[in-house]
Amino acid sequence: MQNFLYTRVSTNDQGPESLSVQNQICLNYLNSEGLTLNGSFQEIGSAYKGNQKILNNILNEYSNCKVFVLNVSRFSRNILNGMEMLKKAEQKNITFHFIEEGLLSNNKHHHHQIRMKLLEFQNESETISNRQLNLNKIRVKSGWKFGVAKFGRKAEIINGIRKFRIDDSEKKITEFIIQAREGISCKSLNSKLKKIKPNADPINFYDKDGITLIKYFEKPNSLSFSEIADLLNDYNICKRGKPWTASKVSIVYEKATQITGKMKEMNLNV
Repeated sequence: MQNFLYTRVSTNDQGPESLSVQNQICLNYLNSEGLTLNGSFQEIGSAYKGNQKILNNILNEYSNCKVFVLNVSRFSRNILNGMEMLKKAEQKNITFHFIEEGLLSNNKHHHHQIRMKLLEFQNESETISNRQLNLNKIRVKSGWKFGVAKFGRKAEIINGIRKFRIDDSEKKITEFIIQAREGISCKSLNSKLKKIKPNADPINFYDKDGITLIKYFEKPNSLSFSEIADLLNDYNICKRGKPWTASKVSIVYEKATQITGKMKEMNLNV
C-alpha cells in the first residue's frame, strides 16, 4: 500500500513556513514508524468554506492507499464536507491517518471521535468568522477600506485606519494613457512620459515614408489601446509589476474618463 502526505494552510499569509513545519512533523513520524513515503501534496485554501481541490484530487485519482495528515483540522473544518470525503475514501479503500490524534478513518471505533473533531473545528471556524465579520462592520463604520485599491490609488494606514489615497506614480501613468488616446500633440505626450521617467528617450512617430517626423496627429484616438500598451511596455512601465495589454489600458482609460465626466457634470450642476 502506498503512503502519501497531505498538508494544508488556510491562506498565503501562513505560507511555506507553516507547510514546512507540518511536513517535518509528519516526516519525523513516518521515519519513526519505518514507513516509506510515495508522494506528498500541499494545499493553500480554507477547509471550512473551500473546496480543497488538491485533497479532492487525491480522492478522485488514487485508491488502496494511506494518506497521512497532521491532524483533523488540516483535513477539514466542515463536518458535511469532511464526512462526505471520508465516505468517498472508504469506497476507494483510502485510509486517512491523523497523526496528532492517533485516529484512523478505516477504524470504526475512531469514527465518532473523528466526527466530533470535525464538528469542533467547524464551530471554531464559525466563531472566528462571526468575530471577524463583526470586527469588519466596526471597521467599515470607521471608514476602513477593504480590498485592492483601483489603479491610480493605493492603500495606506492613516491614524490606524486603512484608507485609499491617490498614487502619484499611477496617476501619472493614467494621465499618459489619456494623453496618448485623446491628445494630438506628440510634444505633450512626451511631456507626460517625462513625468513618469525623467530620463526616458523621447517617443518619435514617423509618417508613412519612414522619414518625416510627426509632431501632431490628425485627430484624437489615433493610437489604439494596443499601441499604447506597447509604448508603456517598451519603456518598462508596468502595471503593478505586470506587462500592459490593450484590455488593461482600455479599463484604466474608461474608468479615468468616467470619473472626469462625472466631475464635469457635477461642476455644471453647481
